[in-house]
Amino acid sequence: MPSPFTHSRSGMSLMNVIVLLMLIGVLVMAGSALVGPLVKRGKINGTKTIINSNVDAIISWAVANGRLPKKTATTDEITTLFTNPNDAWGRPLVYAYDANLADSSTGGLCGRTAAFYNNIAFIILSGGDDFKTDSTPETSQALTAEPDLKISDIYRVVTLDELKSRSGCYGATGGRLRIVNNELPSACKDSDTYSATLFADGGVPNYTWSLVAPPSWIQINSTTGTLTLPLNTKTPNTPGATYQVTTTLKDNHQPIATTVNRTYNLKVVNCGTTNLPVSLEDFVGPPSNKVQFVYDPATETYTIITTKGTDAGCSWSATPISIPAGKTFSVYFEFVMDEETRLDSGDYGNGFSFTMYNSTQGLPTTTCGWRPLGYDGIGSDTVAIELDTYKDSSNDPIEGGGTRNHLAVQVGSSGHTAGQCSVLPLATPPSCGYRSGNNLDAVRWFENGTLSARHKARIDVTQATGLVRVWLDCTDCSNPGPPTIQRTVTVPASFYYGFTTASQGSRNQSMQLFNFSAGFY
Repeated sequence: MPSPFTHSRSGMSLMNVIVLLMLIGVLVMAGSALVGPLVKRGKINGTKTIINSNVDAIISWAVANGRLPKKTATTDEITTLFTNPNDAWGRPLVYAYDANLADSSTGGLCGRTAAFYNNIAFIILSGGDDFKTDSTPETSQALTAEPDLKISDIYRVVTLDELKSRSGCYGATGGRLRIVNNELPSACKDSDTYSATLFADGGVPNYTWSLVAPPSWIQINSTTGTLTLPLNTKTPNTPGATYQVTTTLKDNHQPIATTVNRTYNLKVVNCGTTNLPVSLEDFVGPPSNKVQFVYDPATETYTIITTKGTDAGCSWSATPISIPAGKTFSVYFEFVMDEETRLDSGDYGNGFSFTMYNSTQGLPTTTCGWRPLGYDGIGSDTVAIELDTYKDSSNDPIEGGGTRNHLAVQVGSSGHTAGQCSVLPLATPPSCGYRSGNNLDAVRWFENGTLSARHKARIDVTQATGLVRVWLDCTDCSNPGPPTIQRTVTVPASFYYGFTTASQGSRNQSMQLFNFSAGFY
């Protein structure tokens, strides 16, 4: 007889299946609720990985180029640099940076000590999973204000300190402002000249130099960092003495400049003799009725005076010199002439020349040359650098009227032509042509009569090439740049050198020379 529970057992089996399906459904629904956050977290982590990878790429690029990359309307140094320019949701990343760190001229990677906006060097930013950038700036650009960063976005801030640390900026050559020189050259005792140039590295150009309580006989050019002697000053006559020179270097960092100091020991030494006059007092020359060379030891001033009447005058080094192989003979002096008032430059005499002539002819003991400036007639290979104030009809091929002051390199009595002569305003190329006009300042280029605005002259002569270079009114004659004029001549193997002039009959004139020096380099 069949059991009465057979049908009930079949019913129970179906119920188990239904319960199992319901349980599976609950688990599926629960799993679906968990998948969304897991996917979101995965994209957030992926975006952070992309951002960190791009940070590394930026810093590597910056180290190689000395600055941060730029992203502007016309310059895009980011898109190809990034390992991935988009976040995990496919939206472009925002790159915002301090513009000063992306410009080498304002400090670049290592030259700055602070960033403008909360010391932020750069930021990489993603809008996150809401597909909306809530922070500012919202697009890649140089920062123009302090950024406003929202927690709803994903971002990585790199500070200036982190950037410089990771880039090696704190090493010896990492771009920090510093004075490069390890020492100063010694100064020759009782010398009219001294020159040494300090060099800066790192920081933000342009630099400013100064000295802290320096010895009275030294000064520095605030722009070039060149150490020289003040006007009418000599180095101490104390060989073996050592003086401390502390220099200050300031860069152009904004808003607050960076400053560094460095102290040097400057030693005074006995340089021995070079057979070169160290003072105009050492020059000698024949007597002249109408031309005087007067040295004042109190002021170390050499005055050349011409009076009415035709006569020439000259003053020479006591012994001849030869330029050593591979060396250049260099002369420096400053001068002032009487102040001109006539537009035809006719108040005074003719000016003067710095002259070199062949020593085989012997030192003139009774007479000098003759017109136009006291050097002509000494020898055909005589080289004269004219500081001339007048046109001589037979020797100065000057065209036109107007100003007559001119600078020229003359050989013998051959005259000077284009390329060997210069006037004010300076012509290009230099020539002896003159413009008519009523500009008295141009007329008295040489003849300004002002001690405080004295003219500076440097003359370099190279034996091997015969190149004579002349700089006039150079701002820094120790580093003068292109010469005012130059000419290639035959330089005698051995020569006397000095100053010549001529009275030329009708005019008086007074010219003062200062700070003469001569040497080889």
